[in-house]
Amino acid sequence: MEAFQRIVYCITWIILWPVFRIFFNIRVHSPSGLLKDIKPPILVVANHMAIIDSWLVPAMFPISCLLFPFHHMGETRNFRSRWLKILKFFGIIKFIYIIFGVIPVVRGLNLERVLEAPARALRSGKTVMIYPEGRRVQEDIVERFKRGAAALHKMTGVPILPVSIRYLKRRGLRRQVIVNFGQPFHIPENLFKEGDIYYKDATEYLRQRILKLYSQM
Repeated sequence: MEAFQRIVYCITWIILWPVFRIFFNIRVHSPSGLLKDIKPPILVVANHMAIIDSWLVPAMFPISCLLFPFHHMGETRNFRSRWLKILKFFGIIKFIYIIFGVIPVVRGLNLERVLEAPARALRSGKTVMIYPEGRRVQEDIVERFKRGAAALHKMTGVPILPVSIRYLKRRGLRRQVIVNFGQPFHIPENLFKEGDIYYKDATEYLRQRILKLYSQM
């Protein structure tokens, strides 16, 4: 299935790369050679501003990228959008999840159960992408992070690839988007305090790393 999902990602890349370049003025910043040479397992952590983010970020990598496919975490029951509820009713959400390798999650379960599947994916050498804000934030800010990303990093020990996505006001026909990639890193062990089930310090450290990228124009 992983090989099939990689083929799907490559086909999607071929379609979406020129579409993104036509309709958006995209500026990408990353350490030299990072996007070409990075290998899984990796936990991709990004802020979340638009529904296209899950396709935009992978499209910034070369088609030969070894990180494909990106395994996103997707809700299975409690959709807020009416359109997503309709797509779920007709089975389209389930179909999309299968072909793109989305990891289904259910809000409301305890953290260990929610992160069990993505942790297993990371331990088996895959790429997992997560949005710690927990929702799309349409304001020009990076919201407070939830603890899931820090907890997942703690559980697996895989490096974090920080990504910031920033949509600027439209100028002419094309909207400007800035995508900044940072160096992969590990959250310092001393930030995971004993008894802190909310990973407060580790989560804020992670947010500050993303926020620093976000502020770089």
